[in-house]
Amino acid sequence: MASSLVTVWLLCLISFGYCLTKDDDAKRQDDTQHLERDGRSDGSTAISSCPVIQKEIPRNCHHALQLGNSHSGIYEIDPRDGLGSLKVYCDMKTDGGGWTVFQRRRDGSEIFYRTWLEYQQGFGELNGEFWLGLDAIHRLTVDVTLRIDMMAPDNSKAYAKYDDFSIGNEKSKYVIYFGRYSGTAGDALKIHKGMKFSTHDQDNDTYSKNCAVEFKGAWWYINCYDSNLNGEYAYGRSGQHLVVWETFQGTKCLQKVEIKLK
Repeated sequence: MASSLVTVWLLCLISFGYCLTKDDDAKRQDDTQHLERDGRSDGSTAISSCPVIQKEIPRNCHHALQLGNSHSGIYEIDPRDGLGSLKVYCDMKTDGGGWTVFQRRRDGSEIFYRTWLEYQQGFGELNGEFWLGLDAIHRLTVDVTLRIDMMAPDNSKAYAKYDDFSIGNEKSKYVIYFGRYSGTAGDALKIHKGMKFSTHDQDNDTYSKNCAVEFKGAWWYINCYDSNLNGEYAYGRSGQHLVVWETFQGTKCLQKVEIKLK
C-alpha cells in the first residue's frame, strides 16, 4: 500500500513539473513577440492544458516594471480608480524604464489638428503616432514625473523633465500643473503652467484669437506658446505652426517626440 502511494505521489510531481516547464517555455517564447491576441497584460498567448494563474494587472507602467515586465510595448493597466482598465504603451528602457507614453510624433502618419472630443478620447495607434487622450492622462497623473524626449532634424537629442506633473479634469478644461524642470532641452513649458487645454473648436487661451487655429495644433496655449508639440508635422521645415520646442531648436520642426509620465 505504501509503495503504491509513493508511486502516485511521484507521478503527480512529474506531471506538475512538466506543466510548469511547458507553460514557462511557451511564455518565454511568446514574450519576445510583444503580442496581445488574448488581451493579457503580459503579452502571453500560449494555450496550455495545465492550470495557470492570471497575472495581476498593473496600475501603471512603473508597476508593470516592478512586476518583472522589462519589454517596451503595449500593456493593459488599471489605475484602480473604479473606471476600468485601459491599454497604454510602456517605455521600459528610457531613464530606468516604467514610463507611460501619452504622445508620440515620428513620421507625420497621424493628423494632430483635431477636435476637442478627439483630444479628450485619444486617437492614433499605440505602436505608431498617437495621443492617449486627456481623460486617460488625467487618470494617470497622480504624483508623477513628466518626461519629454525629442530628436532634432540633425538627429541630436534632448529631453525635459518636470516633477509634480498633473492635469485637471474635464471641468477644469484639463489645466496643466508641474514643478521643477531638469534636462537638456531647455524649459519651453514654463509659460504654459496653469493654462487650460485648447483646440481649434475649444478656445481656452488668453490670446485675442484662437492659438490652436493660428498655429495648427492643440496645447496648453497662453498667448500663444513656447512649445507646440501637437503642431503640424513637416520634417525638415521651419515654422511656428509646426512641432516646436523653442528652447531646443527654435521653430524647426522636430523629427521625433515622445511625451511620457512615471
